[in-house]
Amino acid sequence: MIKKTSAELSHDELVEGISNKYRNAMDSRLASSVRVAKRTTLIIRWLMAVFAVFLVSLFWLINVLTQHTNAINETINTINFHFSSMTIDMHEMRLNVADMDKKIKVMPIIVDNVNNMTVDVSLISTSINSLSHHMNSINNHMSTIDKDIIMMSHSIEQIDSSIHKIDIDVNNLSSPMKIY
Repeated sequence: MIKKTSAELSHDELVEGISNKYRNAMDSRLASSVRVAKRTTLIIRWLMAVFAVFLVSLFWLINVLTQHTNAINETINTINFHFSSMTIDMHEMRLNVADMDKKIKVMPIIVDNVNNMTVDVSLISTSINSLSHHMNSINNHMSTIDKDIIMMSHSIEQIDSSIHKIDIDVNNLSSPMKIY
């Protein structure tokens, strides 16, 4: 077919040609809009799926935290009880060591009275004096340990209080989700 110039085309042919081009452009535009709509729908579906997975994970995390908070509180209470009893035992040990220290201080008087005994007795005296110094050192260490355990007991009580507050916060945060 030989192409005619626009001057050779009739008015009807021109209108039909322009109409065909317009129809083709509109069909192309419609196809493009449908592709964009399909892609948008696919993106929205994926986002909803990801959001659903996120919500399930969030509910699972809240549930796990709620379940294990009570066990953690019980464990910390047990530890606190044991440390409290250890503190009492350490205090009793310190009193016993102090009593032993008082009793050992009498030894030098005995050593002075028995000073005229053999060299072996004087070696025993030296050993007892050394033992007295070691007992003083042990007494000092026991006092330090007693103080450290008391401080640790207070720290555990603070941790227990903080975990209790976290438990309350988690319960408060999860209360809106309990509706579903």
